[in-house]
Amino acid sequence: MSNEKSAVDEVVGLLASCSFSDDEIMKKAKEVGRAIKENGTEKTKLREYFGQVKSLATALRSKTKTVEQAKIELYKMKARIAYDTQRQGKKKGTEIFKLGGLKKLIDKAVDRALAQNADLTKEVLEFSDFFECVMGYYTYERGES
Repeated sequence: MSNEKSAVDEVVGLLASCSFSDDEIMKKAKEVGRAIKENGTEKTKLREYFGQVKSLATALRSKTKTVEQAKIELYKMKARIAYDTQRQGKKKGTEIFKLGGLKKLIDKAVDRALAQNADLTKEVLEFSDFFECVMGYYTYERGES
């Protein structure tokens, strides 16, 4: 779990001065994907959150969701990952087992998108691209296609 925390913590720290689309952050996707895989994060949970982010990005890009509707989806996503993290912790005896790093990453992305003066659509689209890279590296590390 320390690899996951350090890779995710590094990305979260960099986001204070960078965006998800910056080269420095995008290059960390491989480390984050590997660390999340090594921590045992279940593929179904990772896919669930990736699917939500990708779906929201697509809806914003095609303008089938308004920014206000997207805000509600982001708040719900943050609540769901908190619930899932706590639920996993009760099963395994530790609050951050398996989903802690992913929760930290999603929380940071949602906070950035919902920040005052933030371009919500831009933030969601950039996070979606980063998450897609993480998902790809995670799948590669698992030896799957």
